[in-house]
Amino acid sequence: MNPGSGFHSLRAVNRLSVAVLIGWTLIVLGVLGITLRQEYQHVLALARAEAITHLNKDLSFRQWATSHGGVYVVPSETTPPNPYLHHIPNRDISTDQGLNLTLMNPAYMLRQVMERYATSYGVRGHITSLHLLNPDNAPDTWEEETLHAFANGERERLQRTEIDGQPYLRLMRAMIMEKGCLKCHAASGVPEGGVRGGISTSIPLTPYLNGLHAIARTLILGYTLFWLAGLSALWLIRRQTLRHLIAENTARNALEERESRLKQAKEAAEVASQAKSEFLAIMSHEIRTPMNVVIGMGDILLESIKDREHRNYLLKLQEAGSNLLELINQILDLSKIEAGHLHIVSEPIHLSELVCEVTGMLQVVAVGKGLTLKCVVAPEFPSWILGDRLRLRQVLFNLLGNAIKFTDQGWVELGCYRHPDHPQTLLLTVQDTGIGICAEMKQSIFDPFTQVDSSMTRRHGGTGLGLTISRRLVELMGGQIHMESQPGSGTTFRVTLPWLPADPPPCTTQPPDSLSAGEIPALRILLVEDSEDNQLLIRTFLKSTPHLLDLAIHGQEAVEAVQAKHYDLVLMDVQMPIMDGYTATRTIRAWEQATQRPRVPIITLTAHALEGEAERSHAAGCDLYLSKPIKKRRLLEVIQEFGSASKGCTSATGQSG
Repeated sequence: MNPGSGFHSLRAVNRLSVAVLIGWTLIVLGVLGITLRQEYQHVLALARAEAITHLNKDLSFRQWATSHGGVYVVPSETTPPNPYLHHIPNRDISTDQGLNLTLMNPAYMLRQVMERYATSYGVRGHITSLHLLNPDNAPDTWEEETLHAFANGERERLQRTEIDGQPYLRLMRAMIMEKGCLKCHAASGVPEGGVRGGISTSIPLTPYLNGLHAIARTLILGYTLFWLAGLSALWLIRRQTLRHLIAENTARNALEERESRLKQAKEAAEVASQAKSEFLAIMSHEIRTPMNVVIGMGDILLESIKDREHRNYLLKLQEAGSNLLELINQILDLSKIEAGHLHIVSEPIHLSELVCEVTGMLQVVAVGKGLTLKCVVAPEFPSWILGDRLRLRQVLFNLLGNAIKFTDQGWVELGCYRHPDHPQTLLLTVQDTGIGICAEMKQSIFDPFTQVDSSMTRRHGGTGLGLTISRRLVELMGGQIHMESQPGSGTTFRVTLPWLPADPPPCTTQPPDSLSAGEIPALRILLVEDSEDNQLLIRTFLKSTPHLLDLAIHGQEAVEAVQAKHYDLVLMDVQMPIMDGYTATRTIRAWEQATQRPRVPIITLTAHALEGEAERSHAAGCDLYLSKPIKKRRLLEVIQEFGSASKGCTSATGQSG
């Protein structure tokens, strides 16, 4: 155990305690804030309810007075005859008993009621209009703004403001011209049913806010006590936890300490292995991008250079590039396996055909070294079995290639048999008469970057990854690989795999012959690529073709180009600035669907070669996935396939372009 592990545990508890303290404080403050806000909203709601009550009272009083055409009262000092009603007949009358009376119209009555109510209870009311008879009814700034809003269709407005430095809640409603109002206000020009003005009421908020402050003090005190109770519980828990940690750290013995170190070392190794795999995958992508240019430009130069010496130089360059690409592929395969990203598929395999194919691929190499390369397939073995054809082919190619590499004379044989002791087990053997492997190397030969000929003067090339990858692939397929060897007497590798018989796949109709070079239709192609070197390479590939090529340096430019111009084909890189290729593809597919445009073929052309990248490309909406580096011939074949499809569609529809 690390001597400082106990200290780190204590520090972790302290950090956790601080985090819990901060979290607990934020929770209490948050709940308190929400509660105070709710109380404030509740206070405003009560004030609004009071404002509505007073306003309804004032409106009812006015409507009652309007329905009676006003009221005659005895004039007094506080209620003199209304000078603004001089145009009303019978404003002043006398009774038969000689009593003098003056008319109080609804507005006159309501104003006096509001003034007395404000004096007695502090609730202010005001009746106002933009069409004034009495200057005392002139609106203030807020009322004038509200009256203009009423003219535009609004009928009520509520706002917290200050009057004479005190907080008030003001509520104002539109005052509608009624038939009884025309008696006094017909000259204003407002028709019946129109907005005559407004009636407002202002509720003093000071009593409400004082009550809110009292509630807030109580809440703050209660939540403070609640917060302190939580702190006390946290302190008790922390103290017990620290005691437990100290006791546990003290009680650990030497064995636990050793196990802890071993566990940490194992975890560190696993993290390092994962980091290595991720690093190798990233570096594979970064190396593939310039390799695309190196190999592609080499192909272009081989087409134009006829001088034998210079062609030999270029062939050596291409061979070195191919070897480097093989190394990249092997490293990538190993990183996929170690990261758990490589999956085995099950498909029908014609076994004898696969064995002959692998043997045929290496026949020229064997003959070049003067070796006899033999292939033996047991006749009783079924023709078709279930397995992963690509990975099985990779294993056989690695084992057979290694055998040829380390054999200078004699023969190499690839055999395929039914296991003599286990009928449902496939036995594959690779035997040679090569240099053999010493006993010291047998345990490490399958380790990464381990080579039989590891001296500084070794004559055999290689990376030391082929056998590592082969063993991992065999194990993923549920089998085992064994080796027998004697120095100077050759080596035998035995691969055992479980197998199941399979039905041959259904026959498919062969596609029609491809168009000749003269029949290839001229396609308008959009290349989406941020690397200038790769742009130059693809442009050079297409230089001798009739195709028209446009460029976009990122996904956003590609989307805009496709929306602005028709393209027969889009070559889409994946890793680009501003917008990546998959996002651009999804955006184009969505635009095509929304506008009912025909689907433009999109081909992924990327240096990303991880397992699942092709499926991701297809899910984004691409029609084909190609990994870099790409040969000129392969690219032109793909373009020709799409050109043939385009020409076939044109012939069928009778349209051009």
